[in-house]
Amino acid sequence: MSNPQLTLDEIFENVGLTAKWEARAKEKEASAIAKNMIGLGLPFETVVSATKLDPEKVRELYTEG
Repeated sequence: MSNPQLTLDEIFENVGLTAKWEARAKEKEASAIAKNMIGLGLPFETVVSATKLDPEKVRELYTEG
């Protein structure tokens, strides 16, 4: 009988962690972009449209600043 060894990448992929981490990374990147756009004084609708973030998340970013 063989002894297959899975890599961490394969294990993470099998349990769905890779997709969750990728989604979280994309959201963090979009949030950083949104913060920059807010700092430039761009309107709420423009930030939501450009970043595709949830409007409530963008609203929170406006109140943080």
